[in-house]
Parts: sequence; structure tokens; C-alpha cells
Amino acid sequence: MTAPSLPASPLEELTDSIFQAQHQPLLRAFLDNSSEGLGIVDTKGNPLFMNARVRNILGIGFSDARPEDWSERYGVFYPDSERLFPSERLPLYRALQGEASVEEELFVRNAFIPEGRHFLSRAWPVRDNQGQMLGAILILRDTETERRAEAERHRAEQQMRELNAELERRIIERTAQLEFSNRELEAFAYSVAHDLRAPLRSISSFSLALTEDCAGLLDATGQEYIQRIRASSQRMAELIDGILALSRVNRIELVESDVHLSGMARSIAEQIQRWKPERTVNIRVQDGLVDRGDAQLLRLVFENLMGNAWKFTRDKPVAEIEFGILPGEGSGRVYFVRDNGAGFDMEYQRKLFGVFQRLHTQKEFEGHGVGLATVQRIIRRHAGRIWGEGRVGEGATFYFTLHEDTAS
Repeated sequence: MTAPSLPASPLEELTDSIFQAQHQPLLRAFLDNSSEGLGIVDTKGNPLFMNARVRNILGIGFSDARPEDWSERYGVFYPDSERLFPSERLPLYRALQGEASVEEELFVRNAFIPEGRHFLSRAWPVRDNQGQMLGAILILRDTETERRAEAERHRAEQQMRELNAELERRIIERTAQLEFSNRELEAFAYSVAHDLRAPLRSISSFSLALTEDCAGLLDATGQEYIQRIRASSQRMAELIDGILALSRVNRIELVESDVHLSGMARSIAEQIQRWKPERTVNIRVQDGLVDRGDAQLLRLVFENLMGNAWKFTRDKPVAEIEFGILPGEGSGRVYFVRDNGAGFDMEYQRKLFGVFQRLHTQKEFEGHGVGLATVQRIIRRHAGRIWGEGRVGEGATFYFTLHEDTAS
């Protein structure tokens, strides 16, 4: 008794309807528009079907050439495009031998595509329900566009690497030139400042001699002129000392040790309070602050910052000066020197650390405009930063860090 046949599934019905004669144009259009080449051959390698993509990739359609001659007939090479690929190793040839081949990268060049093209090929055998060989299916995929895009990407990356290398070379070269120019400029400034000391001492000495020896010969105007000469020479001497100190900051070698910053700040506080003991100044120093640095240079930092705080609070009935560390900064310490003095307009903040840049006139507050520039150089030599904040009439705060690039 014959078993009843199972009803066909909707998918099988659809498949059967597609392969009916009236639907063959639709099927061919579908296959021809596939992004991959599709070919079918019988057991002897005779072509049964080939979509348009196969023709585009190979340049020519299937021929009646023997499988042993396929590589020579179509011009199939290794990916290096130099050596002819053996026909017996082609995926389609191996599929006819019953092998399901792995994907193979190949190159095709013939009279129809003389420039050649890279593509991927894979194939597998087709058998009936009894396992008898019916033929083989070939799939081809054009990779030339991908390879060109990849080659273009590699070229772009190489160009980028070359540009980066050239940029780095130029930066190193310009940096070296800038460092050389800065060294030359500093050496020149040091030399000029040093050489100016001798004639300046002569001016100061002779003006003092005129004051002492010829006071009776000069009227009030003459004596005023002499005093102006002496005041100007004194200011120039201070300016020269500032330039020399600024130059020395970059010239001396750092000698680092554990520096007791709190003790250093207290020592300077006692020193500046002796300048005018009659002033009412409250100086607060946070205890236990120790850090690595060059003690000599860090002392210059405190002398300048605390000296400025003393100077700019002179008009306050009760001056407030404080040195400490900001709380809650984790491992990155931020120190500060704060005062309730004259302050400054934040609009001019960028001028704070410029050489000879001053936010107050000489009549308002004496100075030579080198102190904060010196402080900034010292802090930078300690791999730190310094910045200032202030409000006119309410005071200023200068913050600084040390060893930022090595802080954990």
C-alpha cells in the first residue's frame, strides 16, 4: 500500500510556481540583479546557467572549454596577477570532483578585461536525493572595488602618517629653533643687564656726590632733579636685578628635595612683617604642607607671592594674607596665596605673568613687572601651573600646582 503524500508547504508551492515557464523571466531578472555571480554546470563542466554578474566579473560568458583548460581560457591567475592559477585547483573544478571548496581569492585578466579584476570564488557539488552527482554551483564575488577602497584607505593612512611625521619633525625643528632663540635672547638680556650695572652705579654714585657736596650750590629745582635721577637709577637697578633673577631661573639646575612649604611661608611672613611692624596684618599659614621641589626657587615663589600680597594690602586697615591648599582635590594638590588687597580686573588676567606687564601704575604700587613672570617660570620648571583670580578692591588669589605630570 502506497503511503499518502504530504501536502506541499506554502514555500514549496511558491518555489514551484516561480520555476514554471511563465515565471522564468522574473527568475532570470532576479538572478541577473544579484550582487554575486551565479553559474551552474553539469557533471562534465558544460554550462547550464550563468547570470549577468558572472559575465561582468569574468569578462566573457561560459564556454565549452574543458575543465582542465578553464584557467587558460578565462585568464585566471593567483591574486598576485602574475602566475596562472592551476585549473584543477579552481573551486568549480574541485566541486565537480565532489569537494565543497573553501572560498578562493583569484585574479582574472583577458582580452575583454585587460586591466584585470580580483574576485572571490566558491563552489559546491549538487546531488539528487539518491546522492548521484548532477553538477555544481559556482558563486563569484567581485572584490576589486573593495580592494581599491582598501588600497585608497592604506594610501590615505600612509599619507597621514607621513604628514604627521613631517609635522612632528617641523615641530621639533621649530621648538629647537625657538629654544635656541630663547637661550640667545636670555643670554643677551643677561649680558646687557649685567653690563648696565657698572654705568648705573656711576650715575647713582655721582648723583649722591652732587647731593652731598653741592647741595648748597643747587636751588630747589636742581635738588629735585638730582632726587629724580637717584630715584630713576634705583628703579633701574631693581629692574636689572629682576631681569637677572628671571634669567637665572632657567639657567640653574634644579636640586629637588622635600620642602616644608608651611615653614617656608612662615619664615617669609616674619620677614615681610618686619618691613612695617606698625601695620595690622593677619597672616595665616596652613600647617604640615610638604612637597618636592628646589628649595631655593620655591622660596622665590613665596617671596614674590606673599610680598605682592603684603604690597597690595597696604591700604587696608586690617590686611588678610593666607597660604594653604584647596580641599577635596584628591591627589592633585592646588596651593594658594590669598589676600584682601587691591585685587585686579579679570579682563586683564592674561597680562599677569608677562614680563614688564603691570596692572597698576608705579605711583599706585611700586614694582618692575618681573616678579610674577619669574614665579611662572619656576612653577613650570616644577611641571606645574599657576593662575590668578581677583576682583577690584576685594583682593586676589594665586593658585599653583607642582609636578602635575607625575601626580598619580
